[in-house]
Amino acid sequence: MQRARRNEARLALLQTAHWLERYAAAQGRYPESLPDSAWSVPSQSYRLNYTLSGPGYTVLAVPLGAQASDPCGSLSLDQAGARGVRLASWSAQTCWSR
Repeated sequence: MQRARRNEARLALLQTAHWLERYAAAQGRYPESLPDSAWSVPSQSYRLNYTLSGPGYTVLAVPLGAQASDPCGSLSLDQAGARGVRLASWSAQTCWSR
């Protein structure tokens, strides 16, 4: 179950990043915050956090409930496409490929 929920979180991060890039292309900048209709994880096992910093952003999928014990911890994606993890037992490469 954790792997399936992690896949949902990765998809939500990628969809959010795609929307942010389209917004920036049209507006010339990234938004201050995500709209209320921003992507969410269908199982509600992750919460998406968006941080605007300087010329870029980071979107973080923070695990909730039973998913909090996932060895991948929080998944992150930034404006450069860098995929990462925070508070994880496994590497970013492992978490983003499984």
